[in-house]
Amino acid sequence: MNNKVLAIYARKSGSSPTDTSIESQVEGGEKYAKENHYDIIEYTDVMVSGTKGFDTFEVNGDKYNKLHYYERPQFALMIQDIKNGKVDAVWTYNQDRIERNSNIWIMFSSLIVEMQIIYIVNNKIVDLNDISTKMISTIFSVFNEYYSLITSLRVRPAHKKNALSGRTHGVIAYGYMRDPITGKYVQDPEEAPIVQEIFNYYITNSLGAYLISQKLNIKGILCPYAKRKGEFKTKKNVYVQARKKEDTTWSGSTVLGILKNPIYKGYKYHGDVKIKIDDPIIDEALWNKVNKALKSKSKGGKNAKHKYLLSDIIFCGHCTNIMIGKMRKNGTDNAYKCSTKQRDVKICTKSRGLSIPKLETFIIKHLFENVGLKELLLSLPQDDDKIQTLKNELKYHTNQLEDLKVKNDNFLSVINSPKKLEDASSIVQLLNKNTSNIETKKSDINALNKQLELLNKEKQKQHIRDTIESYTTDYNFETLQRAVRTLIESIKITYVGSTVKEYYIFIKYVGTSTVTQFKTDHKALNFSCVGIQRKQQTKVIIDDVTRKHLSQTETGKEMITKYDEKEIDTFISVGNELFNIKLEKDSYILFN
Repeated sequence: MNNKVLAIYARKSGSSPTDTSIESQVEGGEKYAKENHYDIIEYTDVMVSGTKGFDTFEVNGDKYNKLHYYERPQFALMIQDIKNGKVDAVWTYNQDRIERNSNIWIMFSSLIVEMQIIYIVNNKIVDLNDISTKMISTIFSVFNEYYSLITSLRVRPAHKKNALSGRTHGVIAYGYMRDPITGKYVQDPEEAPIVQEIFNYYITNSLGAYLISQKLNIKGILCPYAKRKGEFKTKKNVYVQARKKEDTTWSGSTVLGILKNPIYKGYKYHGDVKIKIDDPIIDEALWNKVNKALKSKSKGGKNAKHKYLLSDIIFCGHCTNIMIGKMRKNGTDNAYKCSTKQRDVKICTKSRGLSIPKLETFIIKHLFENVGLKELLLSLPQDDDKIQTLKNELKYHTNQLEDLKVKNDNFLSVINSPKKLEDASSIVQLLNKNTSNIETKKSDINALNKQLELLNKEKQKQHIRDTIESYTTDYNFETLQRAVRTLIESIKITYVGSTVKEYYIFIKYVGTSTVTQFKTDHKALNFSCVGIQRKQQTKVIIDDVTRKHLSQTETGKEMITKYDEKEIDTFISVGNELFNIKLEKDSYILFN
């Protein structure tokens, strides 16, 4: 290459049919390169969201062979080439192709300025060294992220509506298919008998999951993955291996997953909501018998039972899977780790475990020994969005309860009818089943009412005050765990391991949209509060200089019309040294 190099970055998420095609985006960059005498390198990410890719900025020269493990591999390659001085300019069709996440924009724009790269958006050079231009670009970034969030929120209710009505969405469990008329789950005539065979093998022939998988393979029965297209990518040491999904055979873990899945007895969960499937493959009594045997088998042996304070509320920030505590017999490497690390195939390659005693001690000190936290939580507004969601769910369950009661009355009227029934037992059986469903529905409604009660602003404040002020060091494990879960909704752990090895800990509190962010190094002794994200109403005021710049494009004009002098929800994030926690060696709170 003799000329300067133009990096053309194109991305299509696949979420919108109106998105400009990859081909059109690249063609625009190629035309610009030809007119301005650039050599080109093309980087294209397909079916990847612009909200992904914050991990990309970890890349450096020695991580080339791992780039495909990043959330946006081609974006990661471009960032690496920029860092290595291989790129002189970056062309993109629109800024939202680079990102729909303001954190990514901050990192990207800083790198562009640092490496003195020319940044071009749809043939127009954007000077990020100019304060006004950078401010406008940052505003665009915020709205890009807002657009992505709104799109996501529009999709979720549709998925939830489908789930609550018993209709399918996403990948359908093995053994079922989608009814072409109702859209609901029905038995697949080829796969459902295989599921029934698996349960019978286990309970009648007393075969374990591994032996069942071997029998299915000998019979030549295709496993669920073998019917899909594409490849699995796995890593052995530093080597990447790929295998076709169609070559996959039955394994013990696949069989075990089927035996434990409640969908086969007719129940599916959408979040905390239990949804009934009308055409279950396995009789509920048989499913319960199998799972009772599995549970009994798993309790065998003399392994010590360990206590994990944060189980079920701690999640991996890289893949969003739950993190689980792992205690070793020799006392070393006791850590909360991403649950995918327990499987043969390590789906999550970026996460790292964090010491159990250090993390649990930090959480206890943060919640109960920090005066600033109590003041913060007592000053927060109630979460109106969550309250409305719970009210909608409550309305749905209440309507279902009324339908179940009407059905019960109908059954009773048939039973009490003067006309003699030929088979009264079947009606009585249906009545008993419906009565059981009524009790389950009442339990669901009571749980929702309790959640709504906790979200009441004044009651919530009193609950927070009582929980924090009543804490003593004499609490037993169960009492302390209840107190922690009263205050914390979720904890997310993200690991950044390029030059400096650091953990980022995001703590979300019950009944609020507030998140505190902490940072610690690999020693996990000092936890620094780097941000407190709080939702607040902000009035948008567009000054004359910004208005002039925005008025030059149709998108900018739309932004002025839509947001000028309007109240919008924004998040502020400011660190607070009062929240910093320092742990002393050998003074950890231990439960095991």
